[in-house]
Amino acid sequence: MLFFLVLSVSLGIGCSQGPTWPADAKLEAGELEGSSASLNWPAATGEVAQYKIKHGEEVLGEVKDSTTFKATELKGKTEYVFQVVAENKKGQASKPLEARVLTGDLDAPTWKETDVLQTTVESRGALGAMVRFEWPAATDDTAVTKYRLMRGDEMIIELEETTYEYQSTQVDGDYTVLASDEAGNWSETGPSAKVWANRGLQNILRNEGLIKPKLMLE
Repeated sequence: MLFFLVLSVSLGIGCSQGPTWPADAKLEAGELEGSSASLNWPAATGEVAQYKIKHGEEVLGEVKDSTTFKATELKGKTEYVFQVVAENKKGQASKPLEARVLTGDLDAPTWKETDVLQTTVESRGALGAMVRFEWPAATDDTAVTKYRLMRGDEMIIELEETTYEYQSTQVDGDYTVLASDEAGNWSETGPSAKVWANRGLQNILRNEGLIKPKLMLE
């Protein structure tokens, strides 16, 4: 007679798991700020050592004592799928929360290196001088909508045209033209020119008796 002895062995496998999310948990993306997006999510439950933020297989960053993260250096007109997972000290992770972000136009208009801001200066006697500015159109992947004529940090005018006549008793300075597109992206640089007219203007006003010459005292 044969006897079979069956041994029941308990391996003691635990049922531990990673952190979990509240039932209504969502990963939310705030309004885009330039080329960055702010992400926020609710706190996970259980032991949480860190939150890991990903885009596809790329890990963008990790935070420990925060439920917010700023994704930076985003490209324009691109869809991003962000994920956040909560991990415990053993590396066990929660299910991911996911958010999709579609970036808009982030690229400002550009200029050619050969683009020039042309100036023509005419004396207007006691009224000062009139400077005619003319520049080529900037280029953009959508449409260029506005230009700003700047003298240093001072904006002289914002307009849609590519010419402008500026009259003043003080026209000297370094001028630059900036361009904007429909999304409000302004170029940081543009065609520039130096205007130096007031020395001749002062001579005209002095000859007309409208200003007195300065006396040089020894």
